[in-house]
Amino acid sequence: MPVIAREIPEAPDPSKLVDAAMLKGAWLNAARKDVNAFISYVFLDCQPQTWFHAEWQESCNTQKAHVIFAPLEHGKTEQISYWRTLFLLGTHPELRIWICSATSELAKKVIGQLKQAITLNERLHEVFPHLKQERRPGKQNTWNKTALIIERQNNWRDPSVFATGIMGNSLGSRVDRFIGDDMMNFRNTWFEAQRERSVAWFKGPECIGRWTDQCQAVLINNPWHTKALASICVSEMGFTSTTYEACDDDFGGILWPKNQYQGVTVGFDEERLRQRYEMMGSVEFGRCYRSKMLNASTEWFNMKSMQACLRDDLTLNKRLPRNMLSICGVDPAVSKKKRTNDCVFFHIGVDPATGIKRITQIIIGKMGAVSILKVMLEILRREGDTTFIVEANAQQAYLLQIIRTPEIMKACGATDAEASKLRGSVREFYTTDAKRDPETGISKMNTDFEARTWEVPECREVQRWFGELLDYRPGTHTGDVAMASYFAWVEAERVSSGRSSRSMKTVEQFMDDMDPQSELGDIMGMRF
Repeated sequence: MPVIAREIPEAPDPSKLVDAAMLKGAWLNAARKDVNAFISYVFLDCQPQTWFHAEWQESCNTQKAHVIFAPLEHGKTEQISYWRTLFLLGTHPELRIWICSATSELAKKVIGQLKQAITLNERLHEVFPHLKQERRPGKQNTWNKTALIIERQNNWRDPSVFATGIMGNSLGSRVDRFIGDDMMNFRNTWFEAQRERSVAWFKGPECIGRWTDQCQAVLINNPWHTKALASICVSEMGFTSTTYEACDDDFGGILWPKNQYQGVTVGFDEERLRQRYEMMGSVEFGRCYRSKMLNASTEWFNMKSMQACLRDDLTLNKRLPRNMLSICGVDPAVSKKKRTNDCVFFHIGVDPATGIKRITQIIIGKMGAVSILKVMLEILRREGDTTFIVEANAQQAYLLQIIRTPEIMKACGATDAEASKLRGSVREFYTTDAKRDPETGISKMNTDFEARTWEVPECREVQRWFGELLDYRPGTHTGDVAMASYFAWVEAERVSSGRSSRSMKTVEQFMDDMDPQSELGDIMGMRF
């Protein structure tokens, strides 16, 4: 049946249609000439750019080689790698653009976003109808995870845009625009050898050697180390730079005030910034949001924060409250020789509901394997269920094999039940580069001092622990007590937050995976 309108719709006002058409025409004309107008029309629903984002774009327009140091979560990739690249392709289709990130996977994500916009974004097509995938016969065409070619006059093999990780091979012989999008991370900035390697690559034929004389370069990053690549570009290579902070010392003067855009919260308010501070700690927050660079003398722990966690009513060797789980980090040096490191037991309790951690024992000394086992048995008898986190390496394999040997366990005074319980209580900790990473490693323990979630008795052993933490520098030797505390802390974080740890294996899993270190007969005959 025909549909009968209930009422005749009102005829549109011709003058309004003309005004709308003129307004759209003005937007399209502006978007084809100005990058900020382009971003506003295509991506921001005609809302103006935030002032500092517009400033970034202007810097890229006017500077031949520029570094932007900007905070986390402030739109770096969207503004420069994604939206600016689309504008450049629309206005100058002949350009060859290289986007370089810390890893190839990060770079590939940008290529995926570019492909999706070129294929599906209607407003982009209104502004640049010629911006499309190259499909014409006889033309070079590339459209994959790492590179793409758009329709252009020439027939170069070089991609219109390609993306790699730092140290990656260029996919084009020549480059007209270089975008370094968060090229720096902990792995390639903290260690001197890695810094030198990345700088040498950047200066060499595989990177700058590909740039044309007209090439413009921009690096947009979180600040890292004063000797890292972006800093070297400014101090030694003539790059200009601008630095932005998310807030001031009192969490005021917020750079990007919190706002809603298409149902997504962007920007920050004081509460959100304070949450980041509490989660990251002062040093890492300062780097990520206040643009404060690290250097060789950066102190990752603060004595004032540590001393604030001292409790006069606590002493060592007291039993833990019932609401706390017993965890013991063990950094065993299986030898009694004077030149070996100390064996350390760092025994804490953690309240899974609050994350509060209480130190109950710190045992330090030169010990053989049997002595270590006896201490573990004593802790198990005193506290009952205890998880022992033991560093895993070839030397420690001897200790683990002994735990699985009934005759030796019996010689240590363990009953069959105690031996069985101990075997099930030991978890291996595989020490990786993660221990040096400020987001996950030893320095992250400082957030608990600043949040006052450590309960620490005042004693000589604790003072040594504090001293080792104050001396801590990623890339240098970490003290024995600090390492043992880190093992315990990682497990405490796991049980109090519900997260699992990839660093952990049970002793049974470890021994099943590990190549035999020696015959058990040799172990039985050793003197400990």
